[in-house]
Amino acid sequence: MAKRNFGNVCRRPEREGYFVRFRWKGTDRRLCRYAGPTKAHALEKLSGLHALHARNVTLRDALATIFEDDNGAQMDFAKAATLYLEVAAGSKRASTLVNLKSLLRILTNTPWASHHLARIETAQVRVWLDERLRAGVAVSTANRYLAAASSVFTWAKEAGFVDANPLDNIRRFSEAGRARETFLAPHEAASLLDYSPDRFRAFFLAALTTGCRRSELIRLRWGDVSLADHVLTVQATNAKTKRTRSIPLHPDLYVALAEKQAKALPLPTAPVFVQHSGRAETATTVRRAFAYAVKHAKQIPEEKRRVLRLHDLRHSAMSFMVAAGIPLLDAGRILGHGNAQTSMKYAHLTPESQRAAIGGLARVFSLSVNAKPATGTEGAR
Repeated sequence: MAKRNFGNVCRRPEREGYFVRFRWKGTDRRLCRYAGPTKAHALEKLSGLHALHARNVTLRDALATIFEDDNGAQMDFAKAATLYLEVAAGSKRASTLVNLKSLLRILTNTPWASHHLARIETAQVRVWLDERLRAGVAVSTANRYLAAASSVFTWAKEAGFVDANPLDNIRRFSEAGRARETFLAPHEAASLLDYSPDRFRAFFLAALTTGCRRSELIRLRWGDVSLADHVLTVQATNAKTKRTRSIPLHPDLYVALAEKQAKALPLPTAPVFVQHSGRAETATTVRRAFAYAVKHAKQIPEEKRRVLRLHDLRHSAMSFMVAAGIPLLDAGRILGHGNAQTSMKYAHLTPESQRAAIGGLARVFSLSVNAKPATGTEGAR
């Protein structure tokens, strides 16, 4: 059979990588297999299949030779995870990919990772997850393991390497009552800023007053800051939701940024938050400075300092805005939430603001003020 009639390389809508479609003697339909992240990978596999077809090799042996797999039976989980990462690299954000690699690194060292995909059973994975939970792994972490492993099987199923995803039968572990609501009260936030290294005080102040994510602040440029208009802009290319948003500057942040700008006289393309070398701060430098500030900010209770993360400054910013009376959806837009449901998760209120809320309710409605004595038959009912 001529190569052009044997098969071709193609792509599938909404799927990364390249596939090969081909015909084989004894089959009444065209077969399709994932062939790699690049067209070169796919062309190489198509040529190999064509050569084996010309030598009258069986379909099962050809698949095992070219794809190290005869429809799933010869590919183990570790190999599938490696191929899946190649595909995911073209579609996922860098930070997501880092987390995925970390999860799969652990998953590929499990007892069942060396088993062929088609022979991995639901019970094997469930037993491993239960063992991890007994070892002290958080429920949320166990769910991330499960999601990462399931994504490998889902990809393998779509690529034709396995017929079913055995993890579809495992229910996610309930995280009810386990939500972390770590956020700072105003006096705790002030203490954190007092003990922040000078270079990072404006960075943490920006996180507390704008709710910007760490990556958004690291990528902020002076061209995104308008002191004349008292506003900073998070560009769509730097935002998680890929939408541009403008945020009014808190008076304290305005002063801090004005001082930084006056000292440096930077170009519009220069980073706002820089190291001594002039390069933009990194996740590592920010994390170290935050750890130092948390360690020394004794106004923050010890139990809170043990679990406090940099991202909790974003939680705190949301809680400050809500406590100040800013409508929830407006605060969510400032933080760059993708939907109202996300804003609801950030609607934390400190005990002080809860008491103030009930106090306000008491001024509007009180039984001692609003109740009317029952009279006549209406009162008897």
